[in-house]
Amino acid sequence: MSGSGSQSFSLGSLTNLQTLNLVTNQLSDSIPASLGNLTNLQLLYLLQNQLSGSIPASLSALTNLISLILSNNQLSGDIPASLGNMANLQYLELFNNQLSGSIPASLGSLTNLLSLRLNTKQLSGSIPSTLGSLTNLTLLTLSDNQLSGCWPASLSALCGQTNMFFTNNSGLPGGGSNAALVAFCNTGQGSDAFVATASASAPTVTVGGVVSLSTAGGTSYSWIAPAGAQLSNPSTANVVSATLTQAGLQTFTVVVSNGGTCSQTATVSVTASGVQPTISGFGTTVSVVCVGSPVTFTATVGNVSGSYTYTLTNGGSPLTGNSSSTAFSQGLVATSSGNQSYSLIIRSNDLSASATTSLMVNALPTPSLQASGTLSCAITSVTLTASGGSVYTFSGPGLVSQNGESGTAVVNAAGTYSVTVTSAGGCSATATTLVSSDTTAATATILAPASTTLSCTTTSNSLTATGGDTYHWDDNSANAIRTVTESGTYSVTVTASSGCTAVTNILVSADQNAPQVSIAASSTVLTCANPSVTLTANGTGSFRWNTGSPESQISVSSSGTYSVTLTSLSSCTASTSIMVSVDQTAPSVNISPSSATLTCANPSVTLTAQGSGVFRWNTGSVESQINVTTPGLYSVTLTNGNGCSAVATRTVESSTNLPAPGLLASATSTTNQPISVTASGCSGMLNWFPQGGTGQASGDVYTFSQPGNYTLSASCTVESCSSPQASPLSLQILPGGFAITKVTMVNCTLIDQARGSYQVRFTPQYVGQNGNLISFSVVNEMPATTAPAPYLLQLYNDNPVITLVANQAGNPEARFSYNWLASCQTGNNPNSPPTTSGIPNQTILAGQAYQLQLTNYFSDPDGQSLTFSATGLPAGLNLNGSLISGTPSTTGVLTVSITALDPGSLSAQTSFQLTVNPMPSTPAGFTIVGVSTVSCSVLSAGLRRVTFTPQYGGTDSSPISFSVVNEMVATTNPGPYSLNLYTDNPNITLTAKQGASTASYVYNWLSVCNPPARVGSGEAPTGLQVKVLGNPVEGNAVEVEIRGVSGQAVQLNLVDMQGNLLHQQRLEEAASLERVILPIRTGQGILLLQVHTAKEHQQMKLLRP
Repeated sequence: MSGSGSQSFSLGSLTNLQTLNLVTNQLSDSIPASLGNLTNLQLLYLLQNQLSGSIPASLSALTNLISLILSNNQLSGDIPASLGNMANLQYLELFNNQLSGSIPASLGSLTNLLSLRLNTKQLSGSIPSTLGSLTNLTLLTLSDNQLSGCWPASLSALCGQTNMFFTNNSGLPGGGSNAALVAFCNTGQGSDAFVATASASAPTVTVGGVVSLSTAGGTSYSWIAPAGAQLSNPSTANVVSATLTQAGLQTFTVVVSNGGTCSQTATVSVTASGVQPTISGFGTTVSVVCVGSPVTFTATVGNVSGSYTYTLTNGGSPLTGNSSSTAFSQGLVATSSGNQSYSLIIRSNDLSASATTSLMVNALPTPSLQASGTLSCAITSVTLTASGGSVYTFSGPGLVSQNGESGTAVVNAAGTYSVTVTSAGGCSATATTLVSSDTTAATATILAPASTTLSCTTTSNSLTATGGDTYHWDDNSANAIRTVTESGTYSVTVTASSGCTAVTNILVSADQNAPQVSIAASSTVLTCANPSVTLTANGTGSFRWNTGSPESQISVSSSGTYSVTLTSLSSCTASTSIMVSVDQTAPSVNISPSSATLTCANPSVTLTAQGSGVFRWNTGSVESQINVTTPGLYSVTLTNGNGCSAVATRTVESSTNLPAPGLLASATSTTNQPISVTASGCSGMLNWFPQGGTGQASGDVYTFSQPGNYTLSASCTVESCSSPQASPLSLQILPGGFAITKVTMVNCTLIDQARGSYQVRFTPQYVGQNGNLISFSVVNEMPATTAPAPYLLQLYNDNPVITLVANQAGNPEARFSYNWLASCQTGNNPNSPPTTSGIPNQTILAGQAYQLQLTNYFSDPDGQSLTFSATGLPAGLNLNGSLISGTPSTTGVLTVSITALDPGSLSAQTSFQLTVNPMPSTPAGFTIVGVSTVSCSVLSAGLRRVTFTPQYGGTDSSPISFSVVNEMVATTNPGPYSLNLYTDNPNITLTAKQGASTASYVYNWLSVCNPPARVGSGEAPTGLQVKVLGNPVEGNAVEVEIRGVSGQAVQLNLVDMQGNLLHQQRLEEAASLERVILPIRTGQGILLLQVHTAKEHQQMKLLRP
């Protein structure tokens, strides 16, 4: 058996089990045979499952079983007869299955049965009489089956004391109806308690005679006559008469019924005797035949009625058939020679007659046929000779003449010939033979070399004749091979073995004239412009130069004499040669002046090339003079008339490089304090390059005064010279933060010493509050509450340290590990955990150096050193001691968690949002490259106060005018800026102008402002409720469920971690439950779902792989 779960053991091993109840468990497969091992089992319930297969016979071993209930399954097959061995069984219920076959008679042995229910739809056969022994039965149900036959007489023992049901069994009396059952119980009608008999008035009569048939028992009758008899009065009487129409044993059947469909059958047999058949005039139409000839036998048959059988034979090949004609006629083929005896046997009405006759069968002659030879060009006819008979008749394709008495014939064509030989007895046979022919003409061929042309190297050819036995050349020579040394036509006559001949010839030509060869040169002088020349040999044939090249054209780069030999197709040769000379003298060139230096006063110099020819400078100029303003190496190439060249170089020095100014900061990180940077080493004008925000420049000092993360560099300009930018400084001004600093123990009372139970009253201490309500909770001990301290808890000494959690809108969450048990035992706080002021959200640039000193945000009340750990840092940033530093290499919005741990294992934790923006390319002009969010305060459900600082690139020293479209007018105040913003407007457009340049930036302030909503333990959720149906998201859409904002307008925005809007959708009037499908066509990784109404806002992270 199997179900929805898995089994790790076998039920058959539970041998002490007494009750097994698995009702309605959707079990499937078959019943395990191993259940037969549970010999102590008394109750077995497997009904209302999906079990299939047969009932295991092994269940009969459960002799202690009282109840076997297998109803309402899909069991099939027969009911095991061995179930009759379960002597203690009281309840056997197998209804509503697919069991078939008959009811086992062995069930009558279960005398303790109280209930037997077998209404399974497919049981057949009769009701076992043994069921009458089950006198303890209170319920017997055999309805809805295919049972048939009579009521067992023994069943009357159950009448009146057992509820019995046999309905819907069409083969039982009355279809098994209750009325038929009542009639049986009252009268015995339809039972098997009667015997049907049948008898005949005489055991034997002649064919056509009449016999009287009678039967006894029952109340209705139906006679059935065999094929050899006919009933002469109605077949439903108990006495009938029959006429026997065929001889032999005839058996009559009568079906005797006793009410309903209950019946028995009886038979009686009568023998009909007939008259002996006769045969006369048995013989053939001829007295002599040949072997293999057909012969017709005839006779007259008498004393037969209807059809009779016959057998005609000569002993070895009998022929059997049926006939109804008294004029018998049948053919046979004579198979043996000599005087043969044939017999005929006739059978009719189990009687027979026979007759014989003789016939002379002559043997067939044994012919033979042979040819005198094979036809060829020399032999044009052959003679055929036959034997084995007296008269011969020939046939074939080339018959010239024949002699029927002597058995000879002359033929002149190849093919198959036959002769019919007739013996003296008149019998004939045929023989054949094949006359072959060899008259194929000779095939004359002359084998010669691949070329039959005589040349300077090939002065003779060998000719070979093939295709025959003898050869005759036109010079009367008889050898197959002939050697020739002159051109001309040569012929040969070939004779084959058949005497046939053929003639062929071959033409031998000659080519022995010397070829013509010449050399053409592209030039005969080598120069720098032409360091090689091409020599081309002209002529027909193959070439070979004195360089070894076989090509018709060669390229040479050295002077000398070059010759070539031409070989024609006839291998004749001719040679010629040519002389090649050289002219490769180089020119002379130099550059003046001999030295040159660029200065701030003289920013350019003139270089002059001297020599005769064509100039080309490495600057691309082709003039003799060039003017240069950049230091470096300059070269000129001079080329003369023969293409040869020379190069001169000159190095131009420079003294215009200015060093970058030195930068010194008053501090790299402060809390709410300005940072000043002083530049040194510049005697000209300083150029400041701030990023992350702007400050104030005053001479060689640049000051940042607002919280934020900055980088600052500077360069120096003196007249036309400019220095490179100094290495940038990373600076940070931190705002204050919200934190739990310590806990004051109010009182501590031991209330149950045995259980270690205490009642503790305490008050947490905070810093960095912003005026909003503080929600306070204790992890696993107290739900969130805004009630004021002190707080009362019942704690146990097996949990000495608890975690306090405080949340205030506009501030990050603060946590504090409190050792309350140590405070109870000592009356004070032996080791105070670290504290944190919280870290504000940070915005930095990918590819730009960044650092964050964690000691500026954490402290230990006991002055102990802290160990820091961080999670969520982007690639490129690392925590080393208390300093997060490095250069981030990936962009996005990340949540970074920081934990500070003191030596006593007490800790403080805070988290902040780190936005890494892509590094803009070096701006060609003024631009806004990012925004640093300083703070965000909750003013009401849908209103926030946001403080931020824009970050610029490509700035100069002129003032910047900043504004926010529809929110703030233009100002030159350097920031940070504060705005009251509603949550239904998550994106604002920043605009800045410096000089003639204008820049804009879309700032998604809401995605980095709101902390997630918190719900205290035990509080029922109210207001806006958002549920994502399927996260991580699969496919190109996400389904969102929204509750609690019935009748309100709802805005849904889907953005990526860079603040890009992917999709927005609005519900003007939401129902109590809304389901919205948002398409996601682009974007992967972490996405932000923002859902807000006029009063509430929720933001959820989606993961799209």
